[in-house]
Amino acid sequence: MRIVTFTGVCCLTLTLLFSGCSAVTNVPGPVVVEKDNPSQDARKTIERLLDEGSLVKAHDALRDALGRGATETSLVDVYTQVANRLLGEAARAEGEGHFDTAGRFYRMALGLYPKSSQLRTTLVMTEETVKLKIDECADELMKSGLVAYREGDLAEAVAVWEKISPFYPDYSPSNVAIKTAKQQIENLERLAPDKAN
Repeated sequence: MRIVTFTGVCCLTLTLLFSGCSAVTNVPGPVVVEKDNPSQDARKTIERLLDEGSLVKAHDALRDALGRGATETSLVDVYTQVANRLLGEAARAEGEGHFDTAGRFYRMALGLYPKSSQLRTTLVMTEETVKLKIDECADELMKSGLVAYREGDLAEAVAVWEKISPFYPDYSPSNVAIKTAKQQIENLERLAPDKAN
């Protein structure tokens, strides 16, 4: 009888174990407190910001989540939304001739460009295309500044060229042009008092 009972208990225990049930009920045990899922919290925040139309804040929240250990794949849905919206806004601004705004959005999208090859296929532009677009925006602003420079409006030329540095700080043509124009402005200011006398 004990063997049958022992065998029956073993079978019942194994059945319960494999089915995920517990044989003992109403026994106090350790309280399991689920930790907040950082990726889930980040996703909710990013989705809310996108719904509000706060694309730049959504971008910042995504970068922050990635910096705190969230992975690209854990945020794949919002990652794709943010990156593609940035690229869309950049293209729209570029089409309207707002090359500084376009350049900033392209740069933000490039900074988010995923390492995952699977995730890269969900974006509307390749990484190489985004880099070319940044170059094109810088080139267009450089041309606009040159028009002002040739017309003798050195201050306007410098102001246009300075719009390049937020999205392309190492763009040497604008850096050289700004330095040259500022030196010319200083020289003209030094000569101006002599002309007044």
